[in-house]
Amino acid sequence: MIVNLSDRVWVRLTPQGLQHLRQYYNDPSYMPDTDKQGWSSWQLWVLIGLFGELCKLPSARIQPFVNNEIRLSD
Repeated sequence: MIVNLSDRVWVRLTPQGLQHLRQYYNDPSYMPDTDKQGWSSWQLWVLIGLFGELCKLPSARIQPFVNNEIRLSD
């Protein structure tokens, strides 16, 4: 499988991930569009830019995504 940085991926944000996103946009009410199961869609490069610094496993300071999962297709 080949993944391009411009491909769309889906994640479910944890409360900490949502807080980080709101701080980034400096908007305490910011909420990304999500489906009924809580998945939101992002271009991979945007997701990496916003959350990459938080994803230093195994000792991540914050887990921005539920179960550390990124869905590659819809």
